[in-house]
Amino acid sequence: MAKLCPLYNDAQLINGIPANGAKLFTYAAGSSTKQATFTDAAGLTAQSNPILLNSRGEPAQPIWLTDRAKLS
Repeated sequence: MAKLCPLYNDAQLINGIPANGAKLFTYAAGSSTKQATFTDAAGLTAQSNPILLNSRGEPAQPIWLTDRAKLS
């Protein structure tokens, strides 16, 4: 498996307001192919794609990306 790296998991804001219900998509770098994200550094549990943000604009669980992913 590719190495995993943590994503900055703080609240996401739009014009200073939490991004309640926003969708975070991940793709393989340089492509439009969706890329899996994981809930831990071991990469044992995949997350949904897109990841839905909660009422505070945060993901429900930590986001770990492979080194080939990019955000959109």
